[in-house]
Amino acid sequence: GNYRVLTTPTISGVGLNGNSPEIAAAIEAAVRDGMDVINLSLGEPEIAPERDLVVRAIEGAAAAGVVSAIAAGNDFGLYGTGSIASPGSARSAITTAAASVDRRIAGFSAGGPTPISLQLKPDVAAPGVGILSSVPAREGTWAGFSGTSMATPHVAGAAALLTQRHPTWTVAQLKSALTLTARAAEVGASREALTTRQGAGFIDVAKADQPLVFAQPSGVSFGFLRRGRAATRPVSLTDAGGGAGEWAVSVARQGAGSGIAVTAPTRVTVPGTLTLRATAGRAAAQSNATGFVTLSRAGQTRRIPFWLRVTTSRLSRLPARSLSRTG
Repeated sequence: GNYRVLTTPTISGVGLNGNSPEIAAAIEAAVRDGMDVINLSLGEPEIAPERDLVVRAIEGAAAAGVVSAIAAGNDFGLYGTGSIASPGSARSAITTAAASVDRRIAGFSAGGPTPISLQLKPDVAAPGVGILSSVPAREGTWAGFSGTSMATPHVAGAAALLTQRHPTWTVAQLKSALTLTARAAEVGASREALTTRQGAGFIDVAKADQPLVFAQPSGVSFGFLRRGRAATRPVSLTDAGGGAGEWAVSVARQGAGSGIAVTAPTRVTVPGTLTLRATAGRAAAQSNATGFVTLSRAGQTRRIPFWLRVTTSRLSRLPARSLSRTG
């Protein structure tokens, strides 16, 4: 099914625009019509999630069992980290970064975290560079495009295949299957991309068909962490078929300043809960920390990406005195 929601030409005359009520109405119509997967190759800056009509519609669709694959956005070159767009900020969405077919993250592909809700996004990456796609016949029928809007339909298609093969999987389980089984994506010269650029990595549909383990959440954000503080995040692990029993656990850090530690138990039993802990020392530098928690057993690995940022108070370094009275 196709639902036309972008109907108003932009001021510049390039492309089409839309509004939240039209998009939300189309999401509701797709659910009502019995669609299994929704593709949204569109976006705008994030606002508070409770005020975002489209995000709320996507969460409603997820509650009704409908998967949403959404473009992460194309503004990394302009805004860098924190450039993930809404409605890619929806927690239940599979937010998609763009990569080349050789698994290199595109320079334009938006980076996490989400700027207001501080979630680890994108969730996964898919082909979005030099994609042959359709255009109206008057414009030549076929053309090449690059963007997260091109990557997202690959994830929507993967979700459709998995939904057909596993009709009892929930939205969260399907998202977990694609996330935990993703392959490492690169940035630059053979260097793995940060989780804030690739999410869990480049989707592997065949591997996602047999995920062994489901994780909820399938990506972990510790948010902002003050110096001298610690935070924990529980990850619920369930058997996806053949994954029950004990798994070894390791934490692989990516870029981060000194004084930051992310730890986990060395072993976990599925089904069960894996508790992750992040600690920022009193002298920790203000910086991001990214990486993966890896589950390993009998030659099989499953990865859960994470992100946090240590924050420091700038006011504490300025001269100050106590006020003894009002006024």
